[in-house]
Amino acid sequence: MLKEIREMASQPLDPDERAKKLLGKAAPDFTLEDLDGDEVKLSDYQGKTVLLAFWGYS
Repeated sequence: MLKEIREMASQPLDPDERAKKLLGKAAPDFTLEDLDGDEVKLSDYQGKTVLLAFWGYS
């Protein structure tokens, strides 16, 4: 899947077309730190609905 994402990023496609190519495909597993500083893997939530919210601050 990462290879497909890299290929799509290098091609000038309409954002809707990019999204259509990824629909129905599994997201790659990754690890992030939660607000308490604990590591959380996407695979820990397999079979559940996951909402990722990213924000920036300075």
